[in-house]
Amino acid sequence: MPLSTIVANFYVAILISTTMPNVPPQGWVHMLNPFDTYQECKASLEADRYAYTMVTLQTFKGVIKSVDLLECLTISNVQELNEDLGHPPNGVGV
Repeated sequence: MPLSTIVANFYVAILISTTMPNVPPQGWVHMLNPFDTYQECKASLEADRYAYTMVTLQTFKGVIKSVDLLECLTISNVQELNEDLGHPPNGVGV
């Protein structure tokens, strides 16, 4: 198996609280741009934390109560955390 199929990309992931009915009150969403390493992701997150927060608030305007946490995670991490919060397996976040 090629190494590129084993290595997971990291994404800026955001834990949000929502006002949406019939779904768990919190969920993880993630940005679309991948980073090859955790360190690259973390550097971007630290440099642009405010921008990531504002983009998230604007994107989920009307259904978001708050941005609770920003972290660098893999897609698998996001899916597992969302399942732990009560979202369906392989769901699409909140």
